[in-house]
Amino acid sequence: MTKNTNIGNAPVSTAAAATATAAATTTPTTTPKATATAIPTVIAAPTNSSGLVFGMNLHLDNASDPFLTSQGFRNGVKAAGVQFIRLPIRTIGAPDAISLAAAQDVQAMGATPLIILKFSQPDPVGAATSVVQAMNGIFGNQRVYYEFGNERDLAGVDDQAYTTEWNLVAPTVKHLANNAWIGGPVNFQANPQYIAYFVKNATTAPDFISWHWYTCNSADSNQTCLDNVSHFPTHVSDTRQAIQANGNTVPPIMITEWNYAPDSGVQTDNKHNDPVFLKQWTTLALQQLTNPANNIFASNIYDVTNVLPLSDTQGNLTTQGQVF
Repeated sequence: MTKNTNIGNAPVSTAAAATATAAATTTPTTTPKATATAIPTVIAAPTNSSGLVFGMNLHLDNASDPFLTSQGFRNGVKAAGVQFIRLPIRTIGAPDAISLAAAQDVQAMGATPLIILKFSQPDPVGAATSVVQAMNGIFGNQRVYYEFGNERDLAGVDDQAYTTEWNLVAPTVKHLANNAWIGGPVNFQANPQYIAYFVKNATTAPDFISWHWYTCNSADSNQTCLDNVSHFPTHVSDTRQAIQANGNTVPPIMITEWNYAPDSGVQTDNKHNDPVFLKQWTTLALQQLTNPANNIFASNIYDVTNVLPLSDTQGNLTTQGQVF
């Protein structure tokens, strides 16, 4: 999903999240376009990585999604080195034919799945049961990762409400899934106190924690988007410190959406089709995600508004796909 958010230099507080949408519309100060510099185009995963840092998201808004309809697209993202694919369940109750077909394609590619369990369900335990049973049938004993919800903090769900719902659903997933990890709280950007509350009060301990990472809004200058990449280590260290301050161990960290901007303006900005900017920004971002000091377990790039795919339908890699 696209959204307008207050993409700042530091992790948000719970109060700041409530005003994020309005703040994002502030007109930025114009700064000069960044000058291209010599940078590497291939980022090698560090030896302590899970191997899942080079992941992607699927949209699956309808049956015409290129992941479902184009073997060329699937070949392209595989050639880009994608190893970890995040797949949303958009339906009430059991997964629909679109989700099941996508899961089967993920399995056929030999990729590792990350399934988003829909948060807003009339019967959340029953829905989770249906999804897990379906994924067991497709993936067998392969490790399947599950996230509970997606950016519920952006929708106004606070840390207590999220954790209460987690405590209903997570035990069922752990009981039914053959070889699963389940995590949350899937914040729309770094939110250390929210995550720390969740880790402390989750009665079924999360196997990982997750949030999303965007460095600017589409209207911001190229330089702003590039400069804000350097704040990522602070997001990570502040989150770790908040968890440890409660006496808890920090679970593995996943960044399950990332790109330069999250909002709908990406489709008409001057960045999404600028190969120099995209190469610079994506290289810098992957350097952060693969830096052993940050110790990120896994991540998934997000194709904002369907204009930033890693491959076209013929299997030709885009700029971001080539950097992968």
